[in-house]
Amino acid sequence: ATSASYTIDPVGTTDAGDYDCVVTNGCPVTSATATLTVEEAPNITVHPTGSTECEGDAITLSVTRLANSEQLASEVAGAAVVIAALMNTVSKGAIAYFSGSPELRRPVLQAFALMILVGVIAGGLVFFL
Repeated sequence: ATSASYTIDPVGTTDAGDYDCVVTNGCPVTSATATLTVEEAPNITVHPTGSTECEGDAITLSVTRLANSEQLASEVAGAAVVIAALMNTVSKGAIAYFSGSPELRRPVLQAFALMILVGVIAGGLVFFL
């Protein structure tokens, strides 16, 4: 740009980055870096619907939005790790249960049931915290 200001209209995620201002009259001077962060706009997946109500009644209008791609990717990755860990535990429990001696089946089943319960609780905490 060759003016005192620089406009990006419309700004997009590809415009994110560091920007410097270089002013010169034969001796260039560079400004401090300005960082532009562009957040993805939310995507409304369910729009509010209208309603006819009597005077004095209460009404709630709401929308549902899809998470931005970074948040969604993080949640999907967290779910994949939890599911993989649980499936690994279930597989090992089944192997131990069916290949072990009959008198050890009950303690093995109890131990692996406890591990699965702890895994499900931990997985739930990943999503709600």
